[in-house]
Amino acid sequence: MKIIYGLLIVIIIAATLLWATFQGYQLLTHQAQVLPPLQQATLLIIGLIAIASTLILAAAIRSNGRSRAFTQITRRRLDLYENFIVIWQSLKNLQDADQIATLQLQADELKSSMALVASTEVLRNLNQLLDQAANEGPQASQKTYEELLLSMRRDLQLSTLYPLPNELSKLFANPQNNR
Repeated sequence: MKIIYGLLIVIIIAATLLWATFQGYQLLTHQAQVLPPLQQATLLIIGLIAIASTLILAAAIRSNGRSRAFTQITRRRLDLYENFIVIWQSLKNLQDADQIATLQLQADELKSSMALVASTEVLRNLNQLLDQAANEGPQASQKTYEELLLSMRRDLQLSTLYPLPNELSKLFANPQNNR
């Protein structure tokens, strides 16, 4: 129904613009001779309404385009962040060197993809996490991982009040350790 109303408004605006343009053309070429004052006032009002409607429609189209682009980027970011979290959790729990190398390769590929859409803060924290994990191991970098998660939440414009940084470790801890 919303689409029908939008289409109806566009048709009315287009018809008004065409009529105002035709009347303006006639006035400029003096084919209409002299218009009565009532028609002149009507033409002026309809012309102003058509200009205002065009500006409003252009602003709505621009706003819609921006929100669609933002939604697509946010969806892409969310997918990349979720994939990275899954890979990271798998990396922390594995002991096999071949599987760890495969997961590190996948993490590096995700890092390359994130470079296109992630914020500077996320990329900075991601680089810090990967460097720390390479030097000290994935298990020793939990604090940096939590900072990365919070920056990802900020990048997705989600609340960072909860979970608090010290609560994040409980989300990913072994359930047996939480007892």
